[in-house]
Amino acid sequence: MKRRRVDGATTVESPFIDIPGVSIEAIPSFLHALKVTTKFFQVKTKEPFTIVDWERLNINIKNDNDSSSAGLGGGRGGNGIDMYDKIMNRMEESSASAISLSATNVNEDESQNKFVQAVESWIDHVKLIAQRKHRRESSHQNQTLNEIVTTDGLQKEKKPIPYSLFLYLWELQQKHNRVAVRRSALLLSGLLLQKSKDCRFHLDQDTCLADWVSNIIAHDMMVWKNKDRAVRELPLLHREAISLLDNLIHKGYGSMYAKLGVASKNLKSRCSFEGSFDESDCMIKWRKLRDVALLW
Repeated sequence: MKRRRVDGATTVESPFIDIPGVSIEAIPSFLHALKVTTKFFQVKTKEPFTIVDWERLNINIKNDNDSSSAGLGGGRGGNGIDMYDKIMNRMEESSASAISLSATNVNEDESQNKFVQAVESWIDHVKLIAQRKHRRESSHQNQTLNEIVTTDGLQKEKKPIPYSLFLYLWELQQKHNRVAVRRSALLLSGLLLQKSKDCRFHLDQDTCLADWVSNIIAHDMMVWKNKDRAVRELPLLHREAISLLDNLIHKGYGSMYAKLGVASKNLKSRCSFEGSFDESDCMIKWRKLRDVALLW
């Protein structure tokens, strides 16, 4: 982190990006998760890695970790300090062992563990920050719980941090000039969609999903960092996007947000794959994931 002196006082310059509605404490874990996930997708170029694949991988790794640590004691709980320390330790361990996923000597299991660890640490950190904010607002309800921000005569409620992160990821997956970053943003936003009704509600607003489908598909107008690579990897992004919509529908959100089904059909009809998109393959994956979860 860079430091500079202004008027005799030492100030700290943040090396992180500014995301509207997101406090600075939430940025490091988010950027780390985005970076590690992007590296994961940079080498995952032969087949798609969908939200269903994430769930299955996460369950398998958790089962392995539980088996290896069965004799260890549990957390003390109570005031959230243990949870915070655990998150920080996981982030430090992940950063300390960070190596390029594209290196030929990287063990695949270690790469997957690092990937899952970074994403899970980020999710836990977001939960912790949201819980702290909720407690602060509850203790100062009259001042902050119903805080209103006025802009151009309109009144808008302050957005929760997970929703603000989602908006950033939602734009990133539509506009970035590297497909690996888009795929990373798609997966991370999908995890937020599963956990936040505010994020899901956003999909049902105006032409949000219709615009998203167009931007996911319309690559001819995009100036890619590496066009040849983008052409090869875009079908993977398309399959992963379809899987995300179908997964939300499968979880029962299709009846609550009708535009999900419309967007899924539209995306499938506009995607061109080598061969047809096999919906039965997704259903088989979902059933396998369900069976694993029941045994867990």
